[in-house]
Amino acid sequence: MGGGETHSSPHHREKKPHPLKQNQGAWTVSIGRSKGMCKRRKRAIKISIFIIVATLMILAIRTYSYAEFEFKCPEYFSTDEERRKHLREFFDYCKEKHPDWTIKDFIEYRYEMLIKYNCQKTLENIRKNEPSKK
Repeated sequence: MGGGETHSSPHHREKKPHPLKQNQGAWTVSIGRSKGMCKRRKRAIKISIFIIVATLMILAIRTYSYAEFEFKCPEYFSTDEERRKHLREFFDYCKEKHPDWTIKDFIEYRYEMLIKYNCQKTLENIRKNEPSKK
């Protein structure tokens, strides 16, 4: 082992650059290229956060109203007794929340709920039994 020879023993390893230092130049370049996209990314993040918050608020409102009373279509129930019980609970709920309502108000609200929940059989029965206007 003389003057210009290199030592190549199994215990001698070639020194590799630190990975962060090695990639630092590329990392800096990618940051420099993304500055133009920065405003769009921030806007996209803000929109995403808004959508998430709005969705959570809607779910919270629905959960709160369902906790008080969960409307179900009359055709959901298999017996007349179940239907009458549910109608009584619905009537009691409305009476508690809207003590000033008239029977007409209650009927209109129930009809709106039948439409909202797509209670086709009940709506069809109502249409069939409407008095004809002559």
